Amino acid sequence: MKPLEISQEDAKKSKGIYLDVRRNDERSNSHIENDLHIPTKELEDRYDELPKNKLIITYCGGGSRSLYSALFLQAKGYKAKSLTGGYRSYKSE
Repeated sequence: MKPLEISQEDAKKSKGIYLDVRRNDERSNSHIENDLHIPTKELEDRYDELPKNKLIITYCGGGSRSLYSALFLQAKGYKAKSLTGGYRSYKSE
């Protein structure tokens, strides 16, 4: 696991906020309950909608966009981690 990543088990224990960074068409099929949604392409303009006092757990389909998003959010002063394996991994558990 990379330093920017968080396992599903640790994510569930953390009480963090899940942030879906997938495109709208990807999200329409399914998503993690009670998550927030800001596609990666909109994150630069909308990151200030997120609470700074909570861990933000980013996720996408497989993990690459969520890693980028977590890195971006950390650079902006947020506590952020990418969900290891993305939504596919979460869904299969």
